[in-house]
Parts: sequence; C-alpha cells; structure tokens
Amino acid sequence: IITVNDEGTAFTAAIEMHVGDEAVLNLNLNNNSDSDGNAILELNVPRGIDVEVDSSGDLDEAQLTRNSWLMTVDGDSDGDIEITIESKDDLKPGFYTITGRIVQVSN
Repeated sequence: IITVNDEGTAFTAAIEMHVGDEAVLNLNLNNNSDSDGNAILELNVPRGIDVEVDSSGDLDEAQLTRNSWLMTVDGDSDGDIEITIESKDDLKPGFYTITGRIVQVSN
C-alpha cells in the first residue's frame, strides 16, 4: 500500500516483507523550467531493510548519506527514480513502513 501527497513530494509505503523479499517503487520527477533542477530524496527506512536508489532518463543521483540522495534533473525534462527495497537476513516477517520526501534545493 503506497500513499502519495497531493504535490507528489512525499510518500508512505506499507510493505509486507519476509527474508529474501524485494520490492521496487518507481517515482517520476519532472523539471518544467529551462535550467537544471536539484532536489534531495530522503528516506526513513526501518532496521532490517536495505534500499538502493537508481535513476534513469535525464536524472542523475548521488548518495549523500545512508538515507539521502542528491538528484539533478536536466531542464525541460524528466527522469525516473527506482527505489529497490530488500530485506536483510535477520528480518522478522511483517509489515514495514517506509516514508520518503523530495525537497527541492536551489541551484
């Protein structure tokens, strides 16, 4: 179950996970201006779960900390963020909540 706020800048995902499970969330970022845009993706991830963030299209990402990434979207373009969620070997089965938000930063 995934909910996204009206602006598309924050989400909450409730995912049932067991050892060996993997889930993928896809987000699309659009930049409607003429200049490149920068944003930070922040994730709140419970213990026992790893995340990997990849980008495609006109979007580049660089990991800043364990749970934050810098995103750059070229002007007048868009790109996709793929968030891969994987369980660690010692994860107890159950529902886990992952929250995320995208904060625009000035150039």
